[in-house]
Amino acid sequence: MKGILGYTFMSSFLNALGINIALLCSALLIKLAASKLSHEMKSSFNLAANMFLYVACYFMVNLFIEEKYIFGTPDFPPYYYWLSMLFLSVLSGNFLLLFQKAILKSEEKLQKIIKGLFDFILEDAIEEDMIKDEKKDAYHKKSVKLLKNALDNE
Repeated sequence: MKGILGYTFMSSFLNALGINIALLCSALLIKLAASKLSHEMKSSFNLAANMFLYVACYFMVNLFIEEKYIFGTPDFPPYYYWLSMLFLSVLSGNFLLLFQKAILKSEEKLQKIIKGLFDFILEDAIEEDMIKDEKKDAYHKKSVKLLKNALDNE
């Protein structure tokens, strides 16, 4: 008994098709998200989306070729699999490097912002006489406590 595209049951075919469509939709959603991100994160997300697209296209081709007698063999030739693995490993390595770089840049930005806030809290507010003289001691105690809490949680 032979069903649609070599699948015995329609439910088996629809299951395989649904998983591939979900993978394809994930790739398109990641591409959409990448278009809304900042520059350093955009390239990482685009690379991830390209990996998802590559895998989705591979499985779609594998799904819709009923008789897999390609190049005289019942399946894809071994070099096709090796090239696919090599391509995906290089692509995923680049993705991880770009993602790490984006995370480090974001961390540096946050550290600069936090340093600026602490400079304002500990120095600028007192130097520019933003604190009343009778409240300077309480302000100093609270700011030192805040600094200690920040350093303990680092």
